[in-house]
Amino acid sequence: YKDRAKRVLTEEERLLGRTKICPERDVPRRPIYPLVYTCGGEPYVFTATLVDPRSQSKVATITSPDEIDIVQKMGCYGYVPGQEQLRSAAANVTGTDLKASLLYLFDTEIFFLLHGLGCLQVRIPRSFLQNEDGSETKSATRQLWNMLCSRSGDADQRSHGLPDFPSRYAAYFYYRSNGWIVRPSLALGGVDFLLYAEPPQLRHAAYAVLVVPASSTGRTVRDITAHFRVVSSVAKKLIIARVSAPSDRDLSGEPWEAIKNYAIEETLISREVDFC
Repeated sequence: YKDRAKRVLTEEERLLGRTKICPERDVPRRPIYPLVYTCGGEPYVFTATLVDPRSQSKVATITSPDEIDIVQKMGCYGYVPGQEQLRSAAANVTGTDLKASLLYLFDTEIFFLLHGLGCLQVRIPRSFLQNEDGSETKSATRQLWNMLCSRSGDADQRSHGLPDFPSRYAAYFYYRSNGWIVRPSLALGGVDFLLYAEPPQLRHAAYAVLVVPASSTGRTVRDITAHFRVVSSVAKKLIIARVSAPSDRDLSGEPWEAIKNYAIEETLISREVDFC
């Protein structure tokens, strides 16, 4: 433990994250976008099922072991319950490829795979596709967007400066488009994303991202300082991603098409000090 704590980081590790001391074997570098094709040459489309959208956590599940294997190996999308145990079991069984049978996609991942890459279809229970008058006039994509955005305008959420879904999706889209592996922050409560330069099996996350809508006044210096202390305690840098929505005149058409017009202003906070 002491040797690990004293290890001096290389310049590459300072920028891209610490390499794992004992990385998993046979983890090849693959593209981070799961764009694959059928035997007939057609783009393959994965299938996920939306879990109850009325719950606060908006997730969808993939249950095909082969599809889970691809989206995990090509970009590390989703969360597999008991993944560490599964990897350990696979490592101890020579010649056997143990695959997961359940993967959860988080809200930003769902829409990025569907809208950003066009490689995902989402099944929504019919009972959730009804409008108030019982009709089904809205497109499935519009209904999905509305479901993912629900509660994002909650007064309590706004008062605490928490990001709405469009702001978080804009930040997710931005970092994925710039080549980062973007993972939800399950362990570091409070920040929105962790950025990996390589698969988590090979390298630790370099940065934690806190998404702050430009119109928000709920985040205080004390809040950000608390996040920074937690992040720096695990040798990561904190990025404050300030997200500005486009003006009303640029919001014509479907709301997700305006995501590319959102502006992301980044502020890096680190304990490291560089001297010229």
